[in-house]
Amino acid sequence: MSRLAAWAFLGDVKLFYHINHAWRRNCLDTIMPWITELGGPVFTILSCAVFYLAGRGMLAEAAVHAIFALAFSHAVAYIVKLLFTRPRPYLVLPGCYTLTGPLKDHSFPSGHTTAAFSLAVSYAMYFPLLTLPLLFLAAATGISRIYMGVHYPSDVATGAVLGGGTALLMVLI
Repeated sequence: MSRLAAWAFLGDVKLFYHINHAWRRNCLDTIMPWITELGGPVFTILSCAVFYLAGRGMLAEAAVHAIFALAFSHAVAYIVKLLFTRPRPYLVLPGCYTLTGPLKDHSFPSGHTTAAFSLAVSYAMYFPLLTLPLLFLAAATGISRIYMGVHYPSDVATGAVLGGGTALLMVLI
């Protein structure tokens, strides 16, 4: 099993370096910090509050669904971060580009990606025509976290599954 884990980690690091190095552009250095905020607490909570307070009918209902998915997914991501104390890539990988200051929590899973996917999937269930743009923005949020040097691709993939899965789970509750 350790050979499989080593192979997976090497693939994770290789993909990380590809996004973190090969995609490096001045325009992306400017855009990615803005995109990453789509999964940040200010945008996610504020957007749910605005959609709930200003919306009527299905938009307000979707906002309630989204805020519950966001809260539950955040709680699960927090617990997972406590269990898996994986250091962030910029702390351990040589030559890593980073566009952010030091972060205090662990890398696994990506909380920004978890939040972005919990909102994207929640709103997509109510507004199916927006599914592709919502998922594109959520995926861009995850990629921005790799580009900025703060998460591995597996952190982002796990965050996407956790956030999207939580939003789907909220339908059953």
